[in-house]
Amino acid sequence: VSQSRYNATLKLFLIGVLALFLLIPTLWLDSLVSERKHYSQEAAEEVYTMWGGPQEIGSPILVLPYHYSCYVEVARKRKTNEGWIEESIPKNSSCVGYTKLYPERLNITGDLPSTQRKKGIFQIPLYTALIQYDFTYATPDWNRLGVNPQNIAWDEAYITLDIRDTRGLLGEPQLLVDGQTQAFNNDNMYRDWE
Repeated sequence: VSQSRYNATLKLFLIGVLALFLLIPTLWLDSLVSERKHYSQEAAEEVYTMWGGPQEIGSPILVLPYHYSCYVEVARKRKTNEGWIEESIPKNSSCVGYTKLYPERLNITGDLPSTQRKKGIFQIPLYTALIQYDFTYATPDWNRLGVNPQNIAWDEAYITLDIRDTRGLLGEPQLLVDGQTQAFNNDNMYRDWE
């Protein structure tokens, strides 16, 4: 009985030692896999910094500047018996406000082909997109907006398009209005109106 108990204990001990020895390559493989994941993420981030990160493109917004009557505080100096004092007086002035209009109809179409870039041993997927917007604006309800249409500076109106990461642009976006192409300028294209 003691011999069989000794054999069983020895077998259990040997199984435990073998299990520990088998854990070593498993831990080594886990370390190798996590190291490769880390290098893969670094390679992807390096490629994305050159190519451009995740992209978000907003809706085209028609921005209408308008003028309205307002009061501004004007500093002035006035002489008194005690000496000069500085005071602020309200003065009637013309201020500029902005109202934003979103498209009544917006149709977005595009193609999203993917390519692969190689960085070391890693293949990084990259996407390009050719996106077309087709949109129209409705005549706004000026009363709801609280704007007198006669005060709008129509010659200063513009369309803005929010693009989160401009490094990803391969060219300047173009705006086609009544058959005429106009380029967006940087100030209007990337302005964030949140």
